[in-house]
Amino acid sequence: MSNGEIYLHSTSSGTTQQLTNDSVYQQYPKISGDHVVWLEDYNDVYLYTISTGATSRLTNAGGSRYDLDISDDRVIWVENGELTGYDLVSGSQTQISSGTDPWCYEGVISGDRIAYLIEYGWHTDLALYDLSTGSRIQVTTDIFDQWDPDIDGNHLVWVDYRDSNADICLFSAHQGDNTTNAIRFEPCSSSVTVGASKNVTVVIDTVPAGLSGFNITVALTEPSIGE
Repeated sequence: MSNGEIYLHSTSSGTTQQLTNDSVYQQYPKISGDHVVWLEDYNDVYLYTISTGATSRLTNAGGSRYDLDISDDRVIWVENGELTGYDLVSGSQTQISSGTDPWCYEGVISGDRIAYLIEYGWHTDLALYDLSTGSRIQVTTDIFDQWDPDIDGNHLVWVDYRDSNADICLFSAHQGDNTTNAIRFEPCSSSVTVGASKNVTVVIDTVPAGLSGFNITVALTEPSIGE
């Protein structure tokens, strides 16, 4: 086939099913539970429900859409620089970004939380939106770039250039309140020679009021090379 089509493979049955057969390109499929979504030629968002075999279109033609993601019954995408959310249960569509953000992209969703990048022309920042409360947190406010965010439950990770290198940073949000704490290592990356040692500082940017301490466990992925 000359156009990109969407396929669904079941790991339990070993069967593969073709979901589309169109004259235009189908792109960027995402899956969560019973639902598969994809973009048709950067314009419209389509939904396939696995249990019923039904395909439906969530948007009307017009505009440019990209950075599609889904979690449970919620779908997000960027449309003309604004982050948009769609509730599959109610059929309602909501603008997630503040409207004053210069340009939004790379939105990712997990449950009630949505993370996305804001482009300021000379740098990017990372924001976190909570669908359950309607609150928005500015995760980063520096002059350095952040890229490739991903989110799972209360934990957000991304690539950060604050140390002039591409490092990985973690942001954790507590359930049930608006308290958040960002934890990172300084330096984010380091080299050490055999037989030598090096100190790495664990930095917690913000903590809940009255908190006296944290228990942090650090482990090596290859314990044979160090301790």
